[in-house]
Amino acid sequence: MRIRNLILLCLLAFVSGCGTRVVYVRPQDPVRLRAEVKAAAVWVRDGKGEWTPGTVTLPEGGYYVQDPGEEPR
Repeated sequence: MRIRNLILLCLLAFVSGCGTRVVYVRPQDPVRLRAEVKAAAVWVRDGKGEWTPGTVTLPEGGYYVQDPGEEPR
């Protein structure tokens, strides 16, 4: 009986420390970057106001939020 309880206790300790933590962030909530993101794919407006693809380096510590406006095509 003691061995079974010990095995069960060890198994519970092992299982409780494993796994992936998932945090849901709503699109309208800002997030703060923990590390720099190099060459992030972004959409930018050109001189004519049309969406064009581009890249940018997002610095660590910056706050970012999804644009609630029009989506690029």
